[in-house]
Amino acid sequence: MPESTPTAAVYEGIKTAEGLERLASEPIAVVVGTEGVTKTWHLPKQLLVKASPFFAAALNGPFAEATSKLVNLPEDNTDAFALFIRWLFVGDISGKSFHSGYKPSGDEASGRGRWSSLCSSWGLLGTWGDTSNSSAFFPSMQVCLQACILGDKLGCPMFHDLAMLELIESHKSGGISSKTMQFAFEMSAPGSKLRRFSIDQLRYDIECGTVSEDAAAYVSAAKIAEDFALDFLKACIEGNCRNAIDPIAHRGQYMEVWTFMEEG
Repeated sequence: MPESTPTAAVYEGIKTAEGLERLASEPIAVVVGTEGVTKTWHLPKQLLVKASPFFAAALNGPFAEATSKLVNLPEDNTDAFALFIRWLFVGDISGKSFHSGYKPSGDEASGRGRWSSLCSSWGLLGTWGDTSNSSAFFPSMQVCLQACILGDKLGCPMFHDLAMLELIESHKSGGISSKTMQFAFEMSAPGSKLRRFSIDQLRYDIECGTVSEDAAAYVSAAKIAEDFALDFLKACIEGNCRNAIDPIAHRGQYMEVWTFMEEG
């Protein structure tokens, strides 16, 4: 099976002169999470506005946030938002090149040190800046799931696609859980890329014999998220109940802006 490489316009965060200029803009307090599990970040307004139509509307429109300089996101996950912040600044979410014995060059190591210092000053060291802990650069499947939904909400398709790629990669060996399916259908809109991936992954798991739970677990999830059963039935009918696609090999179908060009 040929490998493929993604192509898309690249969001570079503060890697450009314009991006660095945005760091000097007034700070906006963003409070994420519900009572007892909240976190507050103070982020440059122009960086938020440039990257996200959601923040642009909230901070430049006739809303309270524009004058209070405070945005509340009570329904969102703090770890997923931390992932968004990493993307907001550096245009990436995983930092995989720093893993598994990778030795950065002098210039790259210096840049890595500057990133750690910045994370420390922003209060992010425990989340993404601690490069001594390799897991800090590898978002979990659950966080990537939440990040896909957050990307849609904030209007950041590139962030959504990076999170989706990580989510797809985490299911390379199959076994999408009933809880993942239920969450995807409860939290994303009808016709979303996340719903489509979830259905395709489950169909592929069934065909390959890699389903992670018994049928009762998925039936239970379908009772809560009713669209799940309807979409699954539709997918089976359209696919003649066979020939389920491998989501890894067809990643481009779940992207908002990225496309994949086959190699070789």
